[in-house]
Amino acid sequence: MSKVRKLEDAVAAIPDGAVLMIGGFMAVGTPPRLIDELVRQGKRDLTVIANDTARPGVGIGKLIDAKLVRRVVASHIGTNPETQRQMIAGETEVELVPQ
Repeated sequence: MSKVRKLEDAVAAIPDGAVLMIGGFMAVGTPPRLIDELVRQGKRDLTVIANDTARPGVGIGKLIDAKLVRRVVASHIGTNPETQRQMIAGETEVELVPQ
């Protein structure tokens, strides 16, 4: 039998430092409620594996804006100047992977 959890409880079970694979492209198809709850709970030092970091304030960009991501593995960060700024400043490690 499967167990259903509230979103808040599911996110509470994600530890700081977790590695998250997040689907979608430019925030389309990303889990907005999950991302909002990660931000609300202030999960830190996350590694995000995704296609891109969207734009500031959108999709994965919300995690970037909140400085919750320690490492990004993605194909594209060109539409998110905050990801670029954090990378250049040494605040976030970025590994670019070609598609």
